Amino acid sequence: MTKVNYRMALLGFVSAFALTACANSNVTILAAKNAVSDNYVETRADLYLELYAMKGFSYRNIAGHSLYSTPIIENGQPRGNSRIWGDARKEVQRMSIDAIRAEARKAGMSVEQEAMVLAIAYIESGFNPDAAAGTTSAQGLGQFIRKTGAHYGLTDCNRWNIHEQSRALVEHTLDNYVAVERAALGLEYVYARHHDGSFTNAYGGVDLAIMKVVPKYREIIAILGKLR
Repeated sequence: MTKVNYRMALLGFVSAFALTACANSNVTILAAKNAVSDNYVETRADLYLELYAMKGFSYRNIAGHSLYSTPIIENGQPRGNSRIWGDARKEVQRMSIDAIRAEARKAGMSVEQEAMVLAIAYIESGFNPDAAAGTTSAQGLGQFIRKTGAHYGLTDCNRWNIHEQSRALVEHTLDNYVAVERAALGLEYVYARHHDGSFTNAYGGVDLAIMKVVPKYREIIAILGKLR
């Protein structure tokens, strides 16, 4: 076994062990994969159709600290098909969108802020709650690395919970709005700070915001106008 394969196998074992231990903390581990409702019916009345993502590309080179190769452990919620961006059935994506919107309303977000947090989730994960990066420890709807996730209350016991991911993403986005307002910067820096952890564009966050996030934000503003 190569050094990389050994590290990935060890990471998978540790992750599975930690998640199994979470069963004692009211996290139910189910045996059936993708246990979702069969009552979902796709219709033109479903305005979320304009939001759903298509399956993205897989990673070839996986970092040792990535969660990309860890197994998807059931927790009683609809799950993604894989760790790949957007690789989740429409009913799973819909639940993710609903969870984010519910947390946004609970936090008192404006329509514009709600649109931004949805745009971020789309760009980061394609609304796949089981998405994970192959190059970092980023995972979930908001693709939080472990350090950022821990700051917002994500642990090995809840990091794959759709509602916890949504709560953390909403809280983080609100914090970024505050930081952007204090710095007197433009809307694109809300995502830039999410992506880069700063306003420096060190990892291309500003560029991504201008090219992808802000246009998606504007699309979602129009969609939310139809839903309200």
